Amino acid sequence: MASNARNLANLLGTGQSTISAEKLGSDVPPGTEDYSNIDSLGAGTIVGETAFVEGNNRLYIWNGSGWYNIALINTTPTWDSDGQPNGTYELDSNQNPTVITLAASDPEGLTINYSYVTSGQMDSMATISQDSSVFTITPIVQDSSNAGQEFTGSITFRASDGINILPQVSSFTLSFVTSIWTSSYVATKVTDTQSNYTRYGQGPIVTNTDATHILIPSCEANQIVYWTRSGTSYTRVGTLPSPPSGSNTYFGLASAGNADLTKLLVSNQNSTSSVLKYYTRSGSTWTHRNSTGPGSDINSMAMSDNNSYIYGYNNYGSWRYRLGQLGATSMGNWVASGGVSGSINSGEIPCDMSGNGNYIVYLTSDNGFAVRWNGSSSNDGPWGTGIAPNPESWHSNSSVQLSVNITQAPYSLSSSRAEYMGFAINYDGNLMVAGYGDIARVYYRTGTSWSLTQTIDVGGNTRGVTMDSTGKLILFAPAGTVSNGDDGVRIYETTNTDGTGYTLSQSITRHPNESSASYFGYAMRADQGPRISRNGRFVGMGQYPNVNYCYLYLME
Repeated sequence: MASNARNLANLLGTGQSTISAEKLGSDVPPGTEDYSNIDSLGAGTIVGETAFVEGNNRLYIWNGSGWYNIALINTTPTWDSDGQPNGTYELDSNQNPTVITLAASDPEGLTINYSYVTSGQMDSMATISQDSSVFTITPIVQDSSNAGQEFTGSITFRASDGINILPQVSSFTLSFVTSIWTSSYVATKVTDTQSNYTRYGQGPIVTNTDATHILIPSCEANQIVYWTRSGTSYTRVGTLPSPPSGSNTYFGLASAGNADLTKLLVSNQNSTSSVLKYYTRSGSTWTHRNSTGPGSDINSMAMSDNNSYIYGYNNYGSWRYRLGQLGATSMGNWVASGGVSGSINSGEIPCDMSGNGNYIVYLTSDNGFAVRWNGSSSNDGPWGTGIAPNPESWHSNSSVQLSVNITQAPYSLSSSRAEYMGFAINYDGNLMVAGYGDIARVYYRTGTSWSLTQTIDVGGNTRGVTMDSTGKLILFAPAGTVSNGDDGVRIYETTNTDGTGYTLSQSITRHPNESSASYFGYAMRADQGPRISRNGRFVGMGQYPNVNYCYLYLME
């Protein structure tokens, strides 16, 4: 067995005054006593006797007359609460980044530095950027070369105090599928407990990203019913409080929520007195926060995840759209001056056009917005996109305006009613699709320039159009009835990111139990029919005539 002198020599031979706890454990002289604090040290018995004080992590030696500190024993850092990375992560095939924030503490109070080491396919499946303790992992783009592949890799995250290293290995997977809606789906009929809650789901069924929280409007009863989903099971929780008074005012025909559906804007559609309502959700409890009545006939709205919003409405004969920023309990209606030509009312940007009109409005992830409206009967009118560099500055920034107008003369509309023309924009604001009749056109943006990338012959289902968040899935909802074959929806998909390669992957037609339904999945107006969820795996469809149930379709 090594002598005490040799152990001390090994322990102190590096010439450092700080020693790792691991080295202490292997080389500390036998017989070293542990003490809780410095005051508990008594007189030593022999010269060279050692003692370790846990209170200050220091090693002492007795020289015959007193205890002398010979080293600081450094212990390994520890992860803070919620600061340790998970053991496994699944990266988003839509290229949304995964952000991981580390937090660790050192018992001796030393500064923590963070680093990482990759292994497996990690370097080929994602890029990693580090800003101090924040790591951003961005997946590669899905294309034809990697469709159907699965990648696996790992990152060893390390927190170090300069002496000891605290490691954590996290595994990552990235799966690319050729198509989502090619396999069989699960169709579920949900029936309300109230028999008079009819026109169930005739307005848009609003969900969070993965459709675990679901809002179904009963337009006839002036109610919005809250459901939750676990797997393929659906539970009716209750109704939203404080609906507008009256009946048959189509509460829920225009609505918008954020990604996790903790905020909701919803209106009734009334030719003389539309009411816009703001709700928030905590857990399974919805709270009515604020109401406003901006005018008549609110027909479309959108909300971004940073709480900015936009809606279009008829201000007693003058079509307008309004931008704003949601607060905790208020709607914060304000907007910059500017936009398309026309006089500006407080908080409004008017649409300058002839003939009847209607707005369809969208928001994108970078605070951009898109507006589509119809013009005179000789054409379908332009649509445009606008960018607000900072949503908080909308009330004072004159640069909030439409940046591009695209007139689709090839449609040659015979009517100026905008509800006949479907329109959608993806969340990144670089893909748009518009449809009229049998034909839909897809546009891709590079910088501020838009180009036509694909024309799709849909076969009549183009009045209602929605996209998933990426724009890789497009859902077309009908404007017709069972008798002319336009019931149900059609879903087109692509693995590309440039607005090309869309093919039909699924047709969800009238449910076999609904042979007498006149309208199934009917889009009353362009922004008021069935919607596909942000993750592209859920579609809810109501029908007409008046029934108190609808059908929910899920790709697991």
